[in-house]
Amino acid sequence: MAEVTSIRPADLRAIENNLGAIHRDLQTLDSEIGGVRNDVKVVYDEIGSLAAEFHDFVNV
Repeated sequence: MAEVTSIRPADLRAIENNLGAIHRDLQTLDSEIGGVRNDVKVVYDEIGSLAAEFHDFVNV
């Protein structure tokens, strides 16, 4: 006679909770990346302004 193997049902609530936690973490990460992106743009714009002022100074 063949041996019967039983598979235990998955605890879908635990999986759903873990997926929810991952989703929240990804939302937080996305928000923080957006903040960094804005900071980089500010720095980039300020460097551009400083470079323009330097060129004006050198050309005087």
